Formats: sequence, C-alpha cells, structure tokens
Amino acid sequence: MWKSAASLKQDIARWQTAGWVTPDGARAITAEIDSRTRSLSAASVFGILGAVLFAFAAMSFVAANWQEMSKLFRIVLLIGAMAGAYGLAGLMFQRGLPAFGHAAVLLGSCLFGANIMLISQMYHIDGHPPDAILVWAIGAIVAGVLIGSNPALALALVLLCLWSGFESATRAEVGIWQRVSLVHWPLPIALAGMAGLFTWRGWRPGLEMCAIAMTGWVILLGYLLAGAPQHGVTVAIGLLVAAVGAWLVRAKLDGAPAEIAHRMVLLGAVAVFAGLYMGQFHHGRSAAPFGIWAAVMLATTAAAIWFGLQYSVRNLVRLAYVAFAIEIVTIYFKTVGSLIGSAGFFLTAGLLMIGLAVLALRLERLSAAGRTPAEVAP
Repeated sequence: MWKSAASLKQDIARWQTAGWVTPDGARAITAEIDSRTRSLSAASVFGILGAVLFAFAAMSFVAANWQEMSKLFRIVLLIGAMAGAYGLAGLMFQRGLPAFGHAAVLLGSCLFGANIMLISQMYHIDGHPPDAILVWAIGAIVAGVLIGSNPALALALVLLCLWSGFESATRAEVGIWQRVSLVHWPLPIALAGMAGLFTWRGWRPGLEMCAIAMTGWVILLGYLLAGAPQHGVTVAIGLLVAAVGAWLVRAKLDGAPAEIAHRMVLLGAVAVFAGLYMGQFHHGRSAAPFGIWAAVMLATTAAAIWFGLQYSVRNLVRLAYVAFAIEIVTIYFKTVGSLIGSAGFFLTAGLLMIGLAVLALRLERLSAAGRTPAEVAP
C-alpha cells in the first residue's frame, strides 16, 4: 500500500466524522486494513539478522578450511549450501512462515555472492572486479522477482550502490580521473529499474531506499565531476526536485501523490543543503566568497522553514533547523580568528533573517486577507 495504515485510519476517522462513512463501514474498512497490513514483526527482524549472520559464518568457515578441501568438495559445498538455503525458503513459505522464508532467500542471495568470490579465487579468474558485484546484484534481483522477496531486492539495491562506488574507485586508482569524470552514470538507470520493481511489488520502503540512494548520488556529483568540485550542480538539481515537489505540495493533493510531493521537497532540500554547505569550503576559500555561500545557505534554510510551516511539511522544518544550526556553528569557527569579522557577519545574517521575517509576516497577512502580492502591487 502506498499510504501508511496509520494515515489511512486517520482519514477513515475524518470521513466518519464528516458523515461520508458509516460507523459499520469504518469498522469494516479498518479490519480490512489490519488484515492486509504487513508489519515488520520481531520474527522478521531476527530472522533476517540471523540469515546475515549465518552467511558470514558460512563464509568464515569455508575461508578457514579452504586449503584443506579439494576443489570438487569446495564446489559441492558452495552450491549445495546455496541450493539448501533456497530449498529451505520454499519449505518455510509452504508452511506459512513468510518471515523465515524471506530470511532464507536472503541467506541464499548472500551465499550466491560468496560463491562468485570464492570460485573466482579458486580458478584464478581475472577480470573487472566490480563486475562480480554486478553479477551478484543481478542474482539477488532474479531471486527477489521469482520468489517475491522484498529483502532480496533490498540487498540487490545495496549491491548496486556498492557496484557504482567500486566503479568510481577503480577509475580513480588507474588515474583516469585526470581525463574523464569519476561519476558512474549507469547508477541512476539501475535505481530507476529498482524503483519499478518496488512499485510492482508495492513495497514503499524500497522506493524510499531508491530515493535516498539517488539523493546520495546527486550529492556526490559535486565531488566526482571532472575538474574542480562542482557543488553548484548538486544545488541546481536539488532545487529542481524541491521546486517540483513544492509545486505539487501547493496543489494540495491527497493520498500517495501528497506523500510523494513531501518526499521530493525533503530530499531536494537535503541535496541543496549538502551542496551549499560543501560549496562554501571548496568554492569559498577566501572571506568574501565564503560569506556569499554562507549567506545563501542561511537564506535557503529560512525559506525552507517558512515553506514547511506554511504547508505543514514538518520534516522539512526539522531538517532546515538542523542545517541552520550547523551552518551557524560552522560560521563561528570559520571566522573565530577575527571577532570583528564574526560580529559583522552575524549582524548581517541577523538583519537578513529579520527582513525575511517581515516578508513572511506580510505574505501571511495577505494570505489571510485572501489577496496576493500582485494584487496590492502599485
């Protein structure tokens, strides 16, 4: 379900108060939601953690006794353990224990990666190292799709991010960063594909993981683009995403579109704040450029706080408060060598905040009166 169960229940209560839903209908809908909601139970959490620990235990055991085993025994052991994990998953699903079934699928996917690494080492297979991680991710995707396992797809998403980071690191090691960008451009395409799979599965946490991964990729653009750091690109992309999200928020949509709009505003703001914060160190090494970047950062946090309060985007308000506090502390330590300089900057920033407060108050009064700034302009 795209909308959380708690949010749906609040809507049902509101609809019942408004007379749109009868009390019996509200109870029936709530019971249907409770029957279909798949909560992350303690059994699921412990089962998944246990699968991960089993995977590490198996890899450690094999590594410790690797030299004493024949090649045939090694292959039989590796493939047998993986097949056994998937067979156990089928048994658990058949017996109505999906939490343990997903844990077994995750274990099998982890062992698949271990098989790739160990067999490559055993037969001295040379090649491009990140390709092994990509094959591992593809195997996890196949398992997740065929068996319908969200944890396996989540593992595949993590592996794709690891693959992308390994690709960038490999390029840096061979020195081609001097000629081309370190950015691994296929990752956004892979994330879009994973988002499609999570949409097909109807698993919202997976979509949020894709959005977070994409935001991290955008932030890293400022560091990995060819030449000097280009944090302005990160800021521009973040502003675009946040602007589209803000436009959707102002449209006052309901349900899943409203939640998507709020996520877009929040993640776009994360990219903007990260780009501005790091940009003041890479592009603002002297006092004047640093002051400009810092002032823009403060103004942006203030604008984010105003928008969050105006349109009830609470997480944006919290994020902006944290970014504002971090920026103030950074400014203080950056200019602590000159108390006059610190005082002057804080005075200027304070005046800027007062000006924004006056502007916000004026806009709020105009909104309360049902007018727009254009209607009262001379």
